[in-house]
Formats: sequence, C-alpha cells, structure tokens
Amino acid sequence: MAYAHKVFDQIPDPPNIALWNAMFKGYAQNESYREVLVLFSQMKSLDVMPNCFTFPIVLKSCGKITAYVEGQEVQCVAIKGGFRANLFVGTTLIDMYAGGGAVREAYKVFGEMVERNVVAWTLMISGYILCHDMVSARCLFDLAPERDVVLWNTMVSGYIELGDMVAARKLFNEMPNRDVMSWNTVLNGYANNGDVEACERLFEEMPERNIFSWNGLIGGYA
Repeated sequence: MAYAHKVFDQIPDPPNIALWNAMFKGYAQNESYREVLVLFSQMKSLDVMPNCFTFPIVLKSCGKITAYVEGQEVQCVAIKGGFRANLFVGTTLIDMYAGGGAVREAYKVFGEMVERNVVAWTLMISGYILCHDMVSARCLFDLAPERDVVLWNTMVSGYIELGDMVAARKLFNEMPNRDVMSWNTVLNGYANNGDVEACERLFEEMPERNIFSWNGLIGGYA
C-alpha cells in the first residue's frame, strides 16, 4: 500500500471519488483501518464528495477499531450528503454500533431506515444477542418480515450461547429450512453442554453430515 499511496499522491489533478474508494478498499483489505480514517479526513479537507461505496468501507473501518466518535462523524457526513436512506450505509452503521455493543445507537439507525433487508434485521438481532438481551432479540425476530436460514441460525445460536438448549431446540424444530450448519450448531450446543445422549440422537437424525458434524460428536464424548 505504501507504493500505491505514493502513486496516489503524485496524481496531478485532485483524485476523483473512484480513486479515493480504491485507496480506502486497499487499506481496509490490509487491515490498516486507522489509515482509512486518516485518508477520509484528507478527502473531506479537499471537499471531495463521498458516494454510496465510500461510507460502508469507512464505517466498517471505524467498527473494526471501535472508533465510534469517528463513526458518528462519518454518519453525519452521510446524512448531510443525502445517504440517510441508503440501505448499504444503514446496514453498515448497524453493524458498527451493534458489533460494539452500542445497541441503542444501532436500533436508532435501524428505526430510521426507510428500507430494511434481512441483513439489517440479522445484524440488529445479533447486537441484542451480543448484549445477552434475548428478549429483545426474540421480539425483533418474531417481527422480521423475512427470515432466511442465516437469521434462523443466528437466533438458535443465541439461545445456545446462553445455555438455553430447550429454547434452541424448540426454535430449531420450527425452522422451515435447515442447512448442515443449522444441524451442526445444535449438535455442538448439546456437546458443549455435556448432553451426549441428545448429541447422539441429533447426529443420527442429520440428513447430511460434514467433518464439523463428526468433530461435534467426538467433542461430546471428550
């Protein structure tokens, strides 16, 4: 990235937003998240207007280093730029706040979104689970207009993480579609809770198994 930045600095005319985004993406891919924020500040000082591809990269970088003050500043820039209703910006904001346990801020963004996809619902529910608030997580889950297998797995995993295998299995039984990850999640839950018999029964029920299924069963015996 050092050479790329050197070339970037030598561009005679002010770089357009596509070039700035390429630099943001490069630093983010190299996990140089602080550099992303420094570069974003430089871009603002040059009055270059960010676009819908800029904000998700920069906000994700804020979340990675828990730079919530900077994240709020970026959010303000996004709102002023007319991106309040942008789906990608909204979901990235929820991810940034909820991933760090700031569920109130995450829910505020969630509540203001004009359009919400299943990713937004999943991120918000994951935030509540991270804070061990399964009541709020379940209320939101029940309200979700669309539930894909990832959202179902997220909710089941939440119950398992808190040791409530009864609720986890009940919800698992209600799943309209289950992938091998769904089965493995519950299998590992039984194994980690020391319920070898339930682990064996579930293993026998599995329509499909992979190496992680066998690892889960063996883990139950260990």
